[in-house]
Amino acid sequence: MRGELISIDVIKHELQKRLDSLVLQLYPAAKLDSSKHNFCLGSLSGEAGQSLRIARTSTKLGWWKDFSSGEGGDVLSLVNRALGHRDMTETIKWSRQWLGLDGGMSAEERQRREREADQASRKAAQAERDEREGRRRAAQRYFLEAVPIAGTPAERYLLARDILFSRLGKWPGALRFHPGMRCPVTHAPRPCLLAKVDGPDGNLMTVHRTFLLCHDDGRVTKADQKNGGPLPDAKVAFGPYAGGLISVWKGRTGKSLRHLEAGEWVAMTEGVEDALTIAMVQPQMRAVAAISLSNLKNVTFPDRLAGLYLCADNDVKPEPQEAFRRAKAQIMSRGIAVREVRPPPQFKDFNDWARALRAQERRVMQQVQA
Repeated sequence: MRGELISIDVIKHELQKRLDSLVLQLYPAAKLDSSKHNFCLGSLSGEAGQSLRIARTSTKLGWWKDFSSGEGGDVLSLVNRALGHRDMTETIKWSRQWLGLDGGMSAEERQRREREADQASRKAAQAERDEREGRRRAAQRYFLEAVPIAGTPAERYLLARDILFSRLGKWPGALRFHPGMRCPVTHAPRPCLLAKVDGPDGNLMTVHRTFLLCHDDGRVTKADQKNGGPLPDAKVAFGPYAGGLISVWKGRTGKSLRHLEAGEWVAMTEGVEDALTIAMVQPQMRAVAAISLSNLKNVTFPDRLAGLYLCADNDVKPEPQEAFRRAKAQIMSRGIAVREVRPPPQFKDFNDWARALRAQERRVMQQVQA
């Protein structure tokens, strides 16, 4: 009978089983990455690129993430966004037709598919839990293997960004240098700046890597394609980090975030470099990094928090601008006082602004000494 009740779980499972055909029909420009674990696109608009990833692995089959806007979702939401449907009812109808599920199905067949979808869902959930725990243990091992960043290429990378922690007498303990973690593109060991990501319970959740490129002239930059490296993006988390943060600087108290003092304000940025920049300028301020725009809304704080300085990048694209507005609204909906702060509009972020000021300072000094 046409239009008979079929659960959303069955529809999702059937879409996942035919994921390759589905993605290539929705997005003809999609290409596999080097691992063949993901389809890559520029955005949900369907152009070629690397910002949007659609997973082909068993634990996240069909899940997508746009690293530019911070958006993401499951296979059904992918269909919804790709086809521009107004609501999920329209998407479910299209999916049933595409899967051939509108041609009638016996009760026995429907029950079989329901059992199959349920078993697949349970299996995927357990595999994801096992994978998360395995990656957490591995992240802990990598962080313990790493060394303090003083005197390493990681320090030279940060010094080149005019992040001069010699003024404060020490580098943050949450940052370390690893001489060789596996590069996700070349699969060869590559040095990286390693940042400890703490979960909501204060314990290590994963690590965040900034892969580095050591140039022949002594410079150290990110190992991205812009600087002659192999990576489209040199900043890659080792595992899931939703709700986690990098405690870059503990401020005047020197205490962990779990021991936040009543009335204390916290500065939260997206990236590590901005949090380090703010800590240099305001060492009395606690500074944390949320790692990505999409994670800003997930970070939680003790109830004693007085308020949050939400340090925003000057993104020119409408998607990240809208994602930031949504994140700010969600944070404020939890009753947290928020003050949005930005660098002047001609600078991308706070580190760019600080570097420009340092360059101006150096020019002044050269003129004085001439």
